[in-house]
Amino acid sequence: VTNFSKLSPKASKDLNIFMYEIPFDSSKEIDKDIFLEKFHSSLEKIYWLIEDAKRWGTLPFAGLARSGFIAIQLLKSLQNLDVITKNDFEDFIGSINTVSGQLLIDKSSMDKKEFLKKYGHLRPGTYDILSPRYDEKPELYFDWGKKTEEIKQSKSFLFSTEQEKAIGKLLKEHQLEIDTESFLKFIKSGIELREYAKFYFTKNLSDVLFLMKDIGKMFNISQDDLAYCDINLIKNLAFNATNMKDALIRNIEEGKLNYEHCLNTSLPPLITKPEDVWAFNWPKSEPNYITHKSVTGPVIDYKSQTSLKGGIVCIPNADPGFDWLFAQDLGGLVTCWGGANSHMAIRAFELNLPAVIGVGEILYKRYSNAPKLFSDCSSNFVEILP
Repeated sequence: VTNFSKLSPKASKDLNIFMYEIPFDSSKEIDKDIFLEKFHSSLEKIYWLIEDAKRWGTLPFAGLARSGFIAIQLLKSLQNLDVITKNDFEDFIGSINTVSGQLLIDKSSMDKKEFLKKYGHLRPGTYDILSPRYDEKPELYFDWGKKTEEIKQSKSFLFSTEQEKAIGKLLKEHQLEIDTESFLKFIKSGIELREYAKFYFTKNLSDVLFLMKDIGKMFNISQDDLAYCDINLIKNLAFNATNMKDALIRNIEEGKLNYEHCLNTSLPPLITKPEDVWAFNWPKSEPNYITHKSVTGPVIDYKSQTSLKGGIVCIPNADPGFDWLFAQDLGGLVTCWGGANSHMAIRAFELNLPAVIGVGEILYKRYSNAPKLFSDCSSNFVEILP
């Protein structure tokens, strides 16, 4: 438990080991084009892109995701113990520079070709083959004719001397063998590098989906149908001599049946015993309110071709591919899923954007279908307006 008031001796020992090594080295990144030149068919490229992601992406990303989670929990613990205030928490998060924050800065300074070379692999919905990449439909996501205002870097933030002394005292009390400066560096790096690793981890996944479209064209299979295909079949087909089209069509039909079953299945957020699968009460969701700001605005579908400026945008959940939204001068944000340390929560803190993260399915249906919302994040309150 990453809470200073409940940290056991074993947890202190584990955390000491964890905080001293953040598992990521960006210097080992390879040129993807050179890597793919070794293989001829799209099937081979897909196989090795997945293997590359599994071997060199999954573990570093998993470690950094845990680092980011622990960092936020430790900060929250300091707030709960009144070492820092809620404003300090938000200002500290807002001072962090992530790769997603850099996207807006680069959009204002790079030309279109240069920008898409760096960010073109992103797509809303990392695993959604039906969602176009930024470089496939750039006009869908950005207004290239409009001059973007220069985006400033995040403001720096420093804790007071008294706060640093209090943090140092807590570290000693709980036998955490790290000084205050290194401790705060771990928190900052854990959050920044989680977002950085996610950005690079999604490159392989996006390229796999892009190559899947080539296979669809080869066998005259639509993207809609490919969305039901099991990626394990594609990997097996890379080295097995079989009738590929027949195998794909059979697999897609099975995928459609599985999808129908999933649509008719509802499970509780937490399963504690086998009986929970058959009958359960849906727990009340506690959304995360980001910033102290309030906003009133129309609810706008993010897929709409109309301007999103000033609107409150509702999205089910989000990943780096949704960062194009932040170039649209939104009024506010609501998500169905996500927690206080989710990607969208960090982005909202970074941009000082009023957001309600993780409202749950019931409230999300109400809010996303409302004509207008009033959101007061300082009071943890959302009201539907006519």
